[in-house]
Amino acid sequence: MRKAKTGMKIDYPKNRKSLPCSEIRAKGLSESRKRTKFKFINMSDEEFSIWMSKFNLYRKNGTRNANITRALVWRNIPVETYYGNKLQ
Repeated sequence: MRKAKTGMKIDYPKNRKSLPCSEIRAKGLSESRKRTKFKFINMSDEEFSIWMSKFNLYRKNGTRNANITRALVWRNIPVETYYGNKLQ
């Protein structure tokens, strides 16, 4: 198991912004997101439940798994049905 690095501090400026994507890269990202959304919307309920069973609802740090939350929203399934009313 890998040991955590201690004593290292990274001081990023508070107003740090990422560089803008090129038009080609932005278009590719957009198309990829659309394909993923289309896949989840058109998945059967059985396929979706199989997909859901492969993942944990929560990440190691205790926050909700963003991939599952995004898929639930795309399928118009209330997130509370899986996570309950507990907000994180």
